[in-house]
Amino acid sequence: MKSNCPLAVWSLILGILSIFSCGPLTGIPAIICGHLARSKIKMEPETLSGDGMALAGLIMGYFSVVLFIIFVMLGIVLAITAPLIIKMFKDMQGAAQPVCNIMFDALSFIKTGCFCC
Repeated sequence: MKSNCPLAVWSLILGILSIFSCGPLTGIPAIICGHLARSKIKMEPETLSGDGMALAGLIMGYFSVVLFIIFVMLGIVLAITAPLIIKMFKDMQGAAQPVCNIMFDALSFIKTGCFCC
């Protein structure tokens, strides 16, 4: 009788956690457990099952890690460019006043987290 590989179950659980709460903190262990589980299942196909669970954990783990990297890069780009764009709009204050005020308020909110600053 086949039994589920415990590493496959852990990969699935960690993958689900990585999507909904912990990101790469549980995504990387999900990837590791998924790869280990799939290799164990391939070595012992008559006694172990759970390849689908291991694959699902792998996919969710990789997805959460890639999503985290994208968000970090986006944050870095915004942190670098927001002050330059705010300065550009401050320099253009006379030409397009209403548009500049709206954009300045939006970029100030992104930079500081409040509209009052």
